[in-house]
Amino acid sequence: MKRYIGIDGGGTHSSAVAATADGHILARASGSGLNYLNDGLEICVRRFAEIVSKLLSSEDDGSTVTVSAGLAALDGPASPEILSAFQAALPTGCRLILDSDLAIALAGHTRGKPGLMAVCGTGSMVLVRNEAGQEQTAGGWGWKIGDPGSGFMLAREGLFRGFFRLNTEKKETPLLKAALTFFSAPDSQSLIPILYAPEVNAAGLAGFGAEVVRLAERGDPDAQEILSRQMEQLSCLAASLLRSAPEAASCVGLFGGVFQHSDLARSLFSKALSVNWPGVRPGLPEYPPALGAIILAMLQDGVPSDALPAFK
Repeated sequence: MKRYIGIDGGGTHSSAVAATADGHILARASGSGLNYLNDGLEICVRRFAEIVSKLLSSEDDGSTVTVSAGLAALDGPASPEILSAFQAALPTGCRLILDSDLAIALAGHTRGKPGLMAVCGTGSMVLVRNEAGQEQTAGGWGWKIGDPGSGFMLAREGLFRGFFRLNTEKKETPLLKAALTFFSAPDSQSLIPILYAPEVNAAGLAGFGAEVVRLAERGDPDAQEILSRQMEQLSCLAASLLRSAPEAASCVGLFGGVFQHSDLARSLFSKALSVNWPGVRPGLPEYPPALGAIILAMLQDGVPSDALPAFK
């Protein structure tokens, strides 16, 4: 029987699932991030191969397996060069689909119907699909520019606010104290070289964003202001896409570490978006993105949205 492997290749972590064409889930796996823009193509192809190998059996014929992956490094279908690099890591005859992590998250939420997905993890991006199946994106600029609401932006804003208030008010705020603990720094002067060490990459720095969110949930005014402003900016990107596809407002999904782990982040985003789109009700996807990757592959195989299986 034809088999599918779906992979959610995030910036920090990746998850995968194998399923049959009738929706029977066979196995799950996990691995490191697959953002080749941050970690390099060769490293990420090797990680990709390791994840796939966990879900392939010795009896698998490559011609009966489709691997569908959404990668944080992509903002749409992969170029021929990138597709070829990852294809080389698969068994002969294995079909490969590479798209953005946003596309698979949307597929898991709408199952091919109109909708909008905002992914907010290490980075952030928004994707809308209209009634005709056309898609548009906003955001996804990467850590050097900054993605609104992302773990990286929350971390950078939190660190900036902590150092700024220390210099201007001679006050060690909860944000700065949290940073000293998170990065194991004895004092603020020691923290700076730690942050600029080569081993502290974008994903490593983005981890501190979770501490900013926790402080916001505990009522710290600095952290609350940062989180609120970042969610408002991300909602503006979503609102701009909905203006071109208003039918998608009835199905708005939220995914990524920031949204998954914070009721406050979801609430602030929803409140900001409802200013322009009253009645909108964003929620977490019906299916996780790894299964969304399989749904995306099935849709590309010509399976109608209403005929997609209920995964078990």
